Formats: sequence, structure tokens, C-alpha cells
Amino acid sequence: MSKKVSSITPCYKGGKYLAGFLANVSSQTMLDELEIVLDHNAPEAWEIEMVQKFQKEYPGVIKHVVKDHVDNIGRSMNDCWSAASGDYVAIWNIDDLRVPNSLELQATFLDENPEYGVVHGNFVIVNTFGSGTGRLVDHSRYC
Repeated sequence: MSKKVSSITPCYKGGKYLAGFLANVSSQTMLDELEIVLDHNAPEAWEIEMVQKFQKEYPGVIKHVVKDHVDNIGRSMNDCWSAASGDYVAIWNIDDLRVPNSLELQATFLDENPEYGVVHGNFVIVNTFGSGTGRLVDHSRYC
């Protein structure tokens, strides 16, 4: 069964962000309709264990592709795309945090406006992972 949204998420040396990323995934309002395709390049054992623990708590949310080697970012993203089953595909990097309803809002917009093929939102560039303070990049002026 396909999900509403598949996130393509390549990861290499992302261990310091992994716990925050997984916590952020669990806060999403459309968790039952979300599939994270995590292409995990040369992960450490504790990273694999962390993802497996998450998978037990939230079954069906993460497709965990573990590679013992490192692919370049393009190959990793293409592998994620190939494994994705969602109606929509989002890019969600391991060091990015999303507000809980961001994917839901984007999917709803696309559902209600089939003439559009891509959506995006505003974001804040921060210096420290998890910080809410930084430089706002406001895309509303482009709409």
C-alpha cells in the first residue's frame, strides 16, 4: 500500500542529527500517511540500532536502506526515489527539522490544486541544530 508522502532522506555521517530527526518525524501530523526512505550510507552500529528502535515504535514509517559503502548524494537520492511509494515525494535532509504539519499542508495543497506539481515553504536557517532562531527565508514573495 502506498503512502501519501514519501520523504527521500539520504544520510552519511548524520549520527549527531539522527535522534532529533527521528523525534521530529514522530511529531508529524500525518505520520500514518508518511514514509521516510532513509538511505543510510556506512552507518555506525548505534545508528542502525536507533533506527530499528524507532521502527519498532512506529512500524511502517521508515524504509531503512543500509549500505556498507558511501554513495554520492545524487546516487543516494536516486535510490531513495526508486524505493519511494508515496503519492508525493518530499526532500527531508537528516539535519532539517519540520514543523509538525508542514508535509500535511503541502500534500493538502497539492490535492486541492492538481495543476501544481511542486510546493515549498518558508524556512529558517539556523546555526545550531534544533534552534528556532535564525534567518527566515520567506518564499511568499514568489507566489
